[in-house]
Amino acid sequence: MTVDPDLVIKPEEWDRWRAEMHAVTLSPECLTIIRLIRQKLADQFETLQVYVSDRRWQRAALLMKASAYFNDRTTTNHSDAVLLQHCLWTQGDNRDAVATIVADAIRDTGFSSDVDFMKAIHQKSAIDKEIHNELFHTSDIYETVTLEDGKEYFEFKIKYRNGTIYNQYIQKEHIYKNSVPTLDEDLNQNDDFLLDFNNTATAKIKKSPYNHYSTPTFQDNSDTYVLPILFHKGDKKKDVSPRLKESLRNNVEDIRSRLEQALTQVRINAEGYETALTSPFITTPQRDLALTGINKQIESLEQHIADCQRLEQLCA
Repeated sequence: MTVDPDLVIKPEEWDRWRAEMHAVTLSPECLTIIRLIRQKLADQFETLQVYVSDRRWQRAALLMKASAYFNDRTTTNHSDAVLLQHCLWTQGDNRDAVATIVADAIRDTGFSSDVDFMKAIHQKSAIDKEIHNELFHTSDIYETVTLEDGKEYFEFKIKYRNGTIYNQYIQKEHIYKNSVPTLDEDLNQNDDFLLDFNNTATAKIKKSPYNHYSTPTFQDNSDTYVLPILFHKGDKKKDVSPRLKESLRNNVEDIRSRLEQALTQVRINAEGYETALTSPFITTPQRDLALTGINKQIESLEQHIADCQRLEQLCA
C-alpha cells in the first residue's frame, strides 16, 4: 500500500507536536479526577494490586495532553481523562475495575470554581446546627417549680387512700431514672413510694419497701403521670436576642451569596461544554459521564442555595 507523501508525518512535525503537547495544561478538573483515582487505587490496593508509578502517571498526563492537543485545545477536559482507563490497569483481571474507578472519578467531578463551594457547604452545615441550638429548643422543656433552696423540682400531686392530696417533689436531675424518692414541701424524703421513669418523661408510681400500706396514686387516681411540657423539642425559643438572629442570618446570606456565585460560574462553564467534550478518542456514553457529573453539581448547588433560604427564614 502506498501512502500519499502529503500524509506522511515528517520527523520535524513529530518534534513540533511533542513541544506543543507539553505546553498543554492540565485543567483543575483533570487534576481532581487524577486525585480521586489515585485515592481509590490506594484504598483498593489489597484487592486490585494496582500500583501506578510516578513515571507512568507522567506518561498518562502526557496522553491526556495529546488528546487535548489533537482536539485543538490548549487545556485538558473531562473527555481526555477517559483515556486513563487504558493506561492504569496492570493485569487483565483488574482492567474492568480500573475502568470503573476512572469512570466514577469523572462522574463525581464537576467544574472547579473560584469559589470554594465545598467549604461554603460545610459552613452551611455548621451554621444550621448553630441556628437550631441558639434559636430552637433541642429537647423537651418540662414545667418545674423553684423551692426555698433555689433548686428546680418537678411537682406531683399524690392522693392517699383517705383522699388527702399532697404536693410531692423530685429533683430535676432525677428525671429518667428509676426508684426515685419524692420530697415533701419541707424537702423531707417520703418513704411511702418511689417513682420509676425508665428513661422516659413518664413517671410510674410503685410501692416503697418501707410502706406496709396500700400504694398511693397520682391526683387522677392513676399510677402513671406524664410530665407537663412547657416547650417541645423543636419549638422556637422566646426572647432570643435580635442581634444574635441578625448575625446568624447575615452569615447564612454570605454563604448563599458564595454558592450563587459558584452556581453562576458552573452554568457559564457548562454552556457549550458538550461540544468541547466531543472527541474521536472516546464514545458518546463516555462523553456523557462528564455531563452527568456537571448536572449533578448544578443540582446540588441549587439545593444548597434553597436550603440557605430556609435557614434565613428560621432567623427571621
